[in-house]
Amino acid sequence: MSFEVRLVDPVGGAEAPPLLSSADLAGARAVTRSAWYVLSGRHSRSRVVLRIRPESLGRWQEAARRAVSLGSRLALVLDGETVAVMMLTQVPLDTELAIDASFFSGGTERDKARDATVLARKITAGLG
Repeated sequence: MSFEVRLVDPVGGAEAPPLLSSADLAGARAVTRSAWYVLSGRHSRSRVVLRIRPESLGRWQEAARRAVSLGSRLALVLDGETVAVMMLTQVPLDTELAIDASFFSGGTERDKARDATVLARKITAGLG
């Protein structure tokens, strides 16, 4: 399986190279965090966390910086199919990119946790 992060609206309309690809990733995992609040009870939040290889980090951060400054949307593409579209509001500074499950899954928090796990497994399977 191949995985890429691409610009949805590249400047000039030309096909841009992927900002990230399977070769740039060291792994992917699903993370669900739960918190309890006095007024509203328990809330969960699921994400897929992509670990970026250190040698790809500089190129990724520069591409992310351009995407943030232009307000571009990013498409997460798995085997040629767009599974999510999102925007970065700030440039990630470390080797992890967390993608909230609400970008690629609907339904309950349980559904989002399941879909995050499935997506992380598919991405990881494509890493070899």
